[in-house]
Amino acid sequence: MTAYLDASAVVKLYLDDEGDAFDLRPIVDGFDSVTTSRLTYIETHAALAAARRTGRISAARHAAALDDLAIMWATFNIIDLSQDVAHDAGEVAETFDLRAGDAVQLASLRALAVASVPLVAWDVRLRRAAIANGFACYPAEI
Repeated sequence: MTAYLDASAVVKLYLDDEGDAFDLRPIVDGFDSVTTSRLTYIETHAALAAARRTGRISAARHAAALDDLAIMWATFNIIDLSQDVAHDAGEVAETFDLRAGDAVQLASLRALAVASVPLVAWDVRLRRAAIANGFACYPAEI
């Protein structure tokens, strides 16, 4: 089974101080494959850099997270920001009141054209929009 991870899910693999103790790695390891938007790479780097700048993580932990991300990224199926995905992102941003990044994530998920692929995400608006588009979300409750 394939899962679609947005940036909030990938970041949760590296930043465990988000107010909960949810361990996502066993979930990710339980899927046959993981798909995400190319935007996730940028968003994850930005989140890790911000965590480093603000002292949430050490320089060593930051470097280790980037090394792990590079290894993990090579195993992900990547949806590029094509003209079709960009156009759809504009549409879903308006329809579902999504921020640009979340609109790209939903449009990338929709580009798979497989409703059985669950979205793994923590953003409430993105999850609501995905459910409205017929996608399941994981975890079921956040």
